[in-house]
Amino acid sequence: MQNKWQTAKVVPSDFINKFPEVNPIIAQLLYNRGLDTDEKIQQFLNPDFIAGQHDPFLFRDMEKAVQRLLQAVEKKEKILVHGDYDADGVCSSAIIMNTLKELGAVNTDIYIPHRQTEGYGINMEASKKFADNKVDLIITVDCGISNAEEIEYLASQGIDVIVTDHHYQPLTLPEKAFAIIDPALKDEQYPEKEISGTAVAFKFAQAIIRKKDLGEAFEKWLLDLVAISIVTDCIPIKSETRTLLKYGLIVLNKTQRLGIRALIDAVRREPGEKITTQFIAFRIGPRINAAGRLNHANVAYNLLMTEDPEEAREKVEELNQTNVDRQKICETIRKEVAAQIDLQRDNQSLYGFGAEWPLGVVGIVAGKIADEENKPTIIFTENEGELTGSGRSIEQFNLIKALQECEELFSRFGGHSQAAGFTLAKGVSVDQFKECFEKKVAAKLKDEDLRKTVPIEAEIKLEDINWELYEQLEKFEPYGEANWRPNFLSKNVKVYEMQTVGKQNNHLKLVLESETGKRMKFIAVGFGHLEEKLSMDTRLDVVFDLDVNEWNGNRELQCKLIDVNILDE
Repeated sequence: MQNKWQTAKVVPSDFINKFPEVNPIIAQLLYNRGLDTDEKIQQFLNPDFIAGQHDPFLFRDMEKAVQRLLQAVEKKEKILVHGDYDADGVCSSAIIMNTLKELGAVNTDIYIPHRQTEGYGINMEASKKFADNKVDLIITVDCGISNAEEIEYLASQGIDVIVTDHHYQPLTLPEKAFAIIDPALKDEQYPEKEISGTAVAFKFAQAIIRKKDLGEAFEKWLLDLVAISIVTDCIPIKSETRTLLKYGLIVLNKTQRLGIRALIDAVRREPGEKITTQFIAFRIGPRINAAGRLNHANVAYNLLMTEDPEEAREKVEELNQTNVDRQKICETIRKEVAAQIDLQRDNQSLYGFGAEWPLGVVGIVAGKIADEENKPTIIFTENEGELTGSGRSIEQFNLIKALQECEELFSRFGGHSQAAGFTLAKGVSVDQFKECFEKKVAAKLKDEDLRKTVPIEAEIKLEDINWELYEQLEKFEPYGEANWRPNFLSKNVKVYEMQTVGKQNNHLKLVLESETGKRMKFIAVGFGHLEEKLSMDTRLDVVFDLDVNEWNGNRELQCKLIDVNILDE
């Protein structure tokens, strides 16, 4: 099925006239993002650390949560931070533990559940251990909102629970929690609804820091972890999140954490390489996540917290090896799933099942399949005698809402619009789930929705591409969810040079030429199969983004091909 090219509405002339000093291409990008005043433009391009954030005390329960925590520290009560096993969970755990240490708390502990044996969130068996160990206060990070039963039990044992989370509100709230800090609650007044779990933990820490006047420096040094969480949890990069990420990247590039520095040094391709959102997404994030996917997330947490250079080096080596193992397992599962979905080509949603597949990696495979096929995808495995599903979706289909409409089939579930997980209730089969889920998919998705959309920000000519444009585009960073690197369209260009590259000749290096003779180099990753269809002077419409090719100290502008329409076929 051919991709659908979706070109942004052309910027009106009155918008361009309003900002005559701005390059029309840049004006188009500003217009696409709804940035129509000098104030909005400046806050987007150069976010102010204070003005670009909201007061943490806007959270309805923030004041009482802060007071309860400070009381616990003062009275030397036993405080337990309950984290989660992904990168967002371990980063948020580290932020709260760092803050407790700064406060001088002397009776603290951390608990991160094992993905395979305990599953997501608070579990009852662990809750009983907390009660036996005389815990006084539990702070959840990146979890807790779906644990009404467990929190009710903890409250009955005299344990106060402060929930900090960012997941969707379930049908049953943990009403026995002492306080709930979750921007996704329906009646929460905090302006930002989509922030990472670590960002929520940071806002809690920020409120404590400001209440106790611990200083802006300590607050800012926490932002390296916030940056990692925003990228790894695919949070929309807008408003407050953009501010936190922009400053978080600054902090990450000079982080004081020995573990993160050791990890960065191990995965840098050359000394001094800048840490960007892509660096986090493809090098830092997968290694931090690998711990909780195959082993225990404590390895990643200890890396973030260590003050011992030797321990940092050892943890990095362990995470590197775990990530290699994870990649191999994912590739094996992906091949097995590919064989299964070959029989499902007419379906609007796709399914895979393997009883022995590790729970921690099936979500990655679901994401790859959903992206390639542009269909909601659910991968099932068996875990501790239960059937567990991990799902990834497409933009047009809200996965968590669909699961909420099938809630009676689950013993537990949770997640976001594009990624979610669940465990089927005892006696419920995969076929029963599929029957319910496919009805939700059929009601929401049309065939047109299953065509992959390629967003295009502006139509430009090859003559428009220069270093000045590239430098202006850099100001739109950090790129990511809801602020992707701009895709451009150039029409009626022709092939001037072409060669296949890569071990399997699956990529193309091209030189394309405009009607006036301007030539640009293109790299076309994964387009090697087009070699047979292209020849010298073949006419094309091309969608691409603008990048820089760097080697041996040299730099040159290079376009990365996103999609192509061959005009001479």
